[in-house]
Amino acid sequence: MIKTLLNKYKYQLILFFIVFILFWMNYKPGTYLTGWDNLQTELNPGLAVKRAFFSVWEEYQSFGLTAGMAHAADLPRAVFLWITSFVMPQNMIRYFYHFLMLLLGGLGMMKVIIGLDPRLRGDDKNEIFAFFGALFYMLNLGTAQIFYLPHEAFSTFFALLPWGIWIFSKIINSDYRLDSRLRGNDIKLFFLINLLGTPAFYTQQLFIVYMLVLGCIALGKLKNIKRIFLAFLLIIIINSFWLLPQFYFLKTNSQVVTEAKNNTLSTENVFYQNYEKGTIDNFLRLEGFYFDLKGKDNTSLFAPWKDHLGSVFGLLSYVFAGLMILGLLKNIKERKFVFVFIFLLCAIGLLLATPPFSWINELIRQFPIVNQIFRSPFTKFIIPYSLVYSYFVAKGIQALDPRLHGDDIKKKLVYWFIGLLVILYALPSFQGYFFSPEMKVKIPDDYHAVINYFK
Repeated sequence: MIKTLLNKYKYQLILFFIVFILFWMNYKPGTYLTGWDNLQTELNPGLAVKRAFFSVWEEYQSFGLTAGMAHAADLPRAVFLWITSFVMPQNMIRYFYHFLMLLLGGLGMMKVIIGLDPRLRGDDKNEIFAFFGALFYMLNLGTAQIFYLPHEAFSTFFALLPWGIWIFSKIINSDYRLDSRLRGNDIKLFFLINLLGTPAFYTQQLFIVYMLVLGCIALGKLKNIKRIFLAFLLIIIINSFWLLPQFYFLKTNSQVVTEAKNNTLSTENVFYQNYEKGTIDNFLRLEGFYFDLKGKDNTSLFAPWKDHLGSVFGLLSYVFAGLMILGLLKNIKERKFVFVFIFLLCAIGLLLATPPFSWINELIRQFPIVNQIFRSPFTKFIIPYSLVYSYFVAKGIQALDPRLHGDDIKKKLVYWFIGLLVILYALPSFQGYFFSPEMKVKIPDDYHAVINYFK
């Protein structure tokens, strides 16, 4: 029985093993994963739960203010970290959370690829394509940039998005007339996935992106309009515990967003940093403005990655870009347009300097609120783009399969060679640079003393 299970889930176990190696190589004992735009709630997990629960009015900020961020959305994560704090060293908790999101995102990606292509289901020879798609989703440069400077909302969105696409597609596609129990189970799973994924929407713009991505899925199934409407309605109900406070904020304090000095000073600068990367070359290499950020002493934060991709290994970026384009063309030829729609959505969001996508982007940005909330489209669209890119990479490898002559052993050698190329492409992640070294900090004992005093 154990042997059967190991054989059935061998690719998932390989993904787990890879994440374990990444944890082993990137965890620095005695340090906290801190800095950047993070939520350091593991320092007082009980208080984090309280603040997320009573989040409409943030009494601990300044003299008290109406919450402008979706603090309530972080409640499931705060509860999870509070439970984790009883069994795990405090400094390890944030490392653990981000790697857990990485693993869940990879497993969800396998579900998406297999779930949307019945030909891959239960066929070991075909499941390997889903494995490669998941592996690339976890290790590509777009993903690396998001995790290198970790923020809980982005990491959670990385995990939620493939699972959300999978269960949404299942809900709107399935025929439940023969088994009402199946319908009930799927709805429960739909509820659970979307509830546990709400911490992604601490950055509220990600909720808009999530709905747009699901809208692309729905475009391919408009004949099931009733199910689509009910699925979107259920998502809104699940997220209402943080959405309603946000509507209240917009009604009473919306001017704060546009008048805030931080926004007025940085919006244009951040947008043009994104604009500089809005070219086809950067798009194909999944490179965003993060890649040029500076750290301490005005040195490049991504120096290890720049050195790596500036060498011969940089050619691998174009190898995978070629596979992605091949997979994209395969889907168009087969008239499977769902992921093509998502690809076009991401192109409009990211190709800021490339017509005709830039023209559409400029038209949308005529609305000041849109220009403000999407001043940094890279951080909002790189995860869906990473997902759809990885999906097409898997399809590209699948398209090459009939052209590989020889017996199955030779084919497997070719497949594992592709897997090796993915590892070589992402080598800095396995050398301790999955997170920026500047994010791994030893917090002085005096800081902990102050925290304990205020507890």
